[in-house]
Amino acid sequence: ASDGQAGLQKVNNSIQKLKNSPGGKNPPFFLWRGTLQKNFFFFENNFAFDSGRYKILVNIPANTTCVATDLADDGTTCIGSWTCDNNYALDNGSCNSIVNIPANSTCASTDLANDGITCIGSWTCNIDFLLDSGSCKSIVNIPANSTCVITDLADDGTTCIGSWTCNTDFTLTGSGTTCTSITLDPGNATCDIFADDTTTCIGSWTCNIDYAINNGATCELIITDPGNATCDIFGDDGTTCVGSWTCNQDYVFSSGSCKSIVNIPANSTCETTDLANDGSTCIGSWTCDNNFTLTGSGTTCSSITPNPGNATCDIFGDDTTTCIGVWTCNVDFSLDSGSCKSIVNTPANSTCIATDLADDGITCIGSWTCDKDYTLKKSSTCERIISDPGNATCDIFGYDGITCIGSWTCNVGFSLDSGSCKSFADFFTELTTYEVKNFFSSTSKY
Repeated sequence: ASDGQAGLQKVNNSIQKLKNSPGGKNPPFFLWRGTLQKNFFFFENNFAFDSGRYKILVNIPANTTCVATDLADDGTTCIGSWTCDNNYALDNGSCNSIVNIPANSTCASTDLANDGITCIGSWTCNIDFLLDSGSCKSIVNIPANSTCVITDLADDGTTCIGSWTCNTDFTLTGSGTTCTSITLDPGNATCDIFADDTTTCIGSWTCNIDYAINNGATCELIITDPGNATCDIFGDDGTTCVGSWTCNQDYVFSSGSCKSIVNIPANSTCETTDLANDGSTCIGSWTCDNNFTLTGSGTTCSSITPNPGNATCDIFGDDTTTCIGVWTCNVDFSLDSGSCKSIVNTPANSTCIATDLADDGITCIGSWTCDKDYTLKKSSTCERIISDPGNATCDIFGYDGITCIGSWTCNVGFSLDSGSCKSFADFFTELTTYEVKNFFSSTSKY
C-alpha cells in the first residue's frame, strides 16, 4: 500500500480481517512489510487488544471513568461505555463540574446540564432573596429610624437579611414594628406614655416632689440652704436652689451646714472628729505634731529641741519645761553626736584618738595615746623616752616597767662616749684603727 487515502483504505480492509483472526504474540499483521509499516502507528494508537481481538479505542473526556466491563485487557484502555465522575454532569459531550446552588435560587437556563436539572454554571437568588456568604437569604424590610445589625447585612453591604435595632434616641413601638423618638428623662420625674418595653418614655415628663425643673430640661433636687452660703444655680422659678451652695469666706461645709474655719498653726494637726467634710479643713480642736510643743500662748507650735543631757536650755515652751531653744553643755562636758559627754583632759605630749573627739574636732571625750618618743608615767602623764646607750642601767621606768624615762648610768668597766657606753677594749680598737688608717694615709704618697 502507498501513503494517502488509498493506502488507508487498504489498511482498514486488513483490520477487518484481523478482527476475525486469533490473537497471539505475533499476529499476522506484524509479519507485513513495506510501506504498510508507516501506518502501523495509526493502528497501534486507535485499537486495543481485548479478549483475543483488536477493538477500537474509545477516547473518553476529562472528569470521566470507563465502565469496568469495558476496559481492554491492559486494564486501563477504554473500549466501551464511560460515565462522568462524582460532582460532574454530562453537558454537550463533556463532563462539567456540578454547581451546588443554595436554596431560594435559580440556575441560569443556559447553564443547565443535558438532564435539564443539574446546574453547571451561574445562578441567581429568587425575588425577595439576596446573596449572603454563599446563601440566598430573605430580605428584611426595616422601619424608619432603625439600622440593620452589621453581621446581618447581605454581601452588598446595604440590604438587611436579619436583625435590626432602633437608632440612638429611638425605641420600639407599635408592637415591634416602628421606631419612635425617646423623650429624654429629666431625672426625678414621671412619664405619661411608654414604649413597647413599658419603661422607655415617648410622651411627657413631670418633675417629682422636692424637685424643680431647670432650663426646661432636667428635674433637679431642691437644695436646702446650709446657712452662711451662696447658691450658684436657681430653678426656672428664679428662687429655688437646684445647684450648689458655696460656703461664704471663712466657712466650710460640714454635716449639712457651713461652719467657721479654724486656722491651725504650722506643725499641728486637727482632731479627726473636728475635720470638715472635705477631710482637711479644721473646724474645731487641734494639737501640735510629734516633736513640737505649744508656744506663743497657745497660738503656735515650735520644734522641741532634744535634751542632750548634762546641758542647760535657754528658751522653753508654754509649759515652761519643754525646750524650744538651744541647749548648752554644762562645764566639763562637750557636745558629741547629739549628747553632752564628759571632757577628758589629756596630758602634755599626747593625742586624742580621732574617733573620740567631740563635734568640735578638738575636745577629747574618750581615749588618748602618748605621742611618738613618749610613754606613760603612771597613768596620767606622758614622759620622754630616754634612749638606751647600751651596757647601762636606768634609774626610773615608765608605767610599763620597761621603758626608761629617767637617767642611764654606764655599767662598771664602761664609759659614756658619743651617746654609748663603751669599754676600754672598744677605745683601744678605735684608737688602733685610727692610727693604722693615718699611717697608710701618710705613706700612700711615697
